[in-house]
Amino acid sequence: KQWYQRRVAITAGNLRLMGDADLCPANPPQDFESLFAETELLKKSCVIQSIADVNIGSTKWEVRQELQDKYRALLLTNLEMSIKNGIEMDLWRYTCYNFISKMHQHMTQYKSIAGLHKIFLHASTGFFSQLLQELCETYRKKKKVPTATLR
Repeated sequence: KQWYQRRVAITAGNLRLMGDADLCPANPPQDFESLFAETELLKKSCVIQSIADVNIGSTKWEVRQELQDKYRALLLTNLEMSIKNGIEMDLWRYTCYNFISKMHQHMTQYKSIAGLHKIFLHASTGFFSQLLQELCETYRKKKKVPTATLR
């Protein structure tokens, strides 16, 4: 819990106001297209094949974290393009649903998974709450609602 709160504080502290009162990342890493291409490569590395892949600190866990951060950046950079490309669905599917699903499959076999499951759900809830707040702040300041509709 403390690790996630520190991460959120650092993420939220890494924002600054830009010219037209838009809220943008202080150091945007790349343009939308190159960031999107990176997420497509990471998605392939994030496929969970065994229960060991959902453990905190595993390679898949680290890829999941990186993918989550990149999806967040895409959504905050260009919401309309993100929706058109299904970023919101991929964010859920590749960084949460697949992990939760694998944990559920093995929960009866491995009792220790229950604790990890609870931590994961708590961290995911915190991430999505923070993301929703950042999206509201970002796009409220732009006073422009994307024309694309959510799926």
